[in-house]
Amino acid sequence: MLQSLENLNDLTFCIAEVIDVCPFDTYNYIPGSKNNNTSNLFTVYVKIDGHVHKPIIPAKPASTSIKKIPLVGELVLVFKTKSNVVPGADNTNGYNQEQWYYLSTIDVNSSVNHNSVPGWSENKITEGTGPVKGKSFKETTVSPLQPFEGDVLIEGRGGNSIRFSNTLAKPGDPNYYIKQNSLYNGATAGDPLIIISNGRKNKQGKEFIVEDVNKDAASIWLTSSQRLDKFKLNYKPTLADASNSYNKSQLIGSADRIILTSKLDDIIIDSKKGIQISAPMIKLGISDKTEGMLHSTAVKKLFYILIHVIKAGFKDEAGAISLPLSKMLSSPKTTNLLKQLTSDKILLDVYKK
Repeated sequence: MLQSLENLNDLTFCIAEVIDVCPFDTYNYIPGSKNNNTSNLFTVYVKIDGHVHKPIIPAKPASTSIKKIPLVGELVLVFKTKSNVVPGADNTNGYNQEQWYYLSTIDVNSSVNHNSVPGWSENKITEGTGPVKGKSFKETTVSPLQPFEGDVLIEGRGGNSIRFSNTLAKPGDPNYYIKQNSLYNGATAGDPLIIISNGRKNKQGKEFIVEDVNKDAASIWLTSSQRLDKFKLNYKPTLADASNSYNKSQLIGSADRIILTSKLDDIIIDSKKGIQISAPMIKLGISDKTEGMLHSTAVKKLFYILIHVIKAGFKDEAGAISLPLSKMLSSPKTTNLLKQLTSDKILLDVYKK
């Protein structure tokens, strides 16, 4: 237990083990004036190490903006301070009422998934950490991310993360990092990079891993000048250079399925250069009844054949003769219409027989 700190409102910081969670307060909100628990949300019950009687006491999170509710058996840093006045309640004692608050989980086992050590407050820790106790949490193997100098990492218990990083200068020692960061290719050291990743292939033990834009279940990469040399597309881009050769800012998203929806207004895709859609099948519209899009090359060939026949004249099955109409078909108006059949601004794959 840490001693009281002077000039800090006599705060006392203690290490405590999470013994239980409140079935009505921690993960639940109970509306109504009689059983309203809005002042006790996210509460856990802890036992303080070194306390004479070691009572089990309730502790609330010190911050509600960023919440990480500890698991049963994990250790937290707790402190006691005077509680706020509750509006509409009997506040006879005012700010003399005291409340315990908990800070972040203490990294005992260097584990991203959990740091549970049941029995710590009673000095009855058995070999190993023992099973994690809880109603719904499932203990799994989650590999920690390889940290690089200057990184700010936010890692979830299930293998999801946000990395606030920057382009590295190559370290002189190749063994400085167990996992090398290749994202300094084509970029200036210090250029910013954000990676949001969810779902990775974990390794046994606590071996570091790095995000993989091709193998992670879903990820978003916000680059500034980094090249993603190993990024793979399903089809080779023909309108522009591949993403792995581009060294200006990019927004790259990858997942098994991607859905964008607008609940009220338009979706606008705006590009200064071009838009390419690569897929074996593309459907436009909302109807269940669909029809294929005309290929301009095939349509153009058909029109030229028809025009040639009409210009030459022909005889139908009944023997009626059609005179040539070359003068009308050769007019500038007709020629312009034929040119408008194709557009260099909207391109389709070349028609194949």
